Amino acid sequence: AALLAAGTARADESMFRPYLVGPRAAGMGGAFTALADDGSGAWYNPGGLAFVTSSQLSIAGSVYGLVTGSYGDALGDGHDFKYSGIDTLPTATAAIWRLGSGDSVDVFSVNAFFLADQLQTVYAGLGWAHRSGRLGFGAAVFGLLGTRLTQFDITAVSPTDPSQFATITARTDETTYGAVGSVGLRWDPTDDLHLGLSVYSPAIGFGKRRFFARVAGGNVPPSGVTAAAVVNEG
Repeated sequence: AALLAAGTARADESMFRPYLVGPRAAGMGGAFTALADDGSGAWYNPGGLAFVTSSQLSIAGSVYGLVTGSYGDALGDGHDFKYSGIDTLPTATAAIWRLGSGDSVDVFSVNAFFLADQLQTVYAGLGWAHRSGRLGFGAAVFGLLGTRLTQFDITAVSPTDPSQFATITARTDETTYGAVGSVGLRWDPTDDLHLGLSVYSPAIGFGKRRFFARVAGGNVPPSGVTAAAVVNEG
């Protein structure tokens, strides 16, 4: 009945958690909300930090995989443009302090580097959690700084006359600044059953983008002349 009554949901490209952080959470496929009891806890559920038994310092890194693809006929009919690269390499550093009386403070930082697009984002946050018996609750706030560089270069040469060519060069530079907050709960009805709930605010912030494009073509000098057009937008 619940499935039949479900509405539609729109995908959000601004999702601030596009990958898994922390080796334990990654090994569980991201199903870590009901635990969240290590250095990456603030990333999944700040309420889980209340169940950390001792102060700790953790550093973790992951490599996700190889991305390959191609643009069909990008270099002319029957000539595809192929590319490959590493998807993402997130690293996380966290320090948790047990304050006594069931309180914990987590200082958390994530650095993600997408080699394919030269995209790098740094997330830094502070979380607090308190435990009362089998119930833990907490809150966290993250600041983020992101940079992205996308480049695209194609040169096409006439198969019958190598002096005839066309070149397209494009580059986009983006910088973003933002913040996001979260609250979470963890409840352990029994020693073997863990329930978790976390809620995150929309990511808010601002940024800037610069775009450069250059298209050139003609005959290679000295046999001819070249023509070029340049677009530079801030």
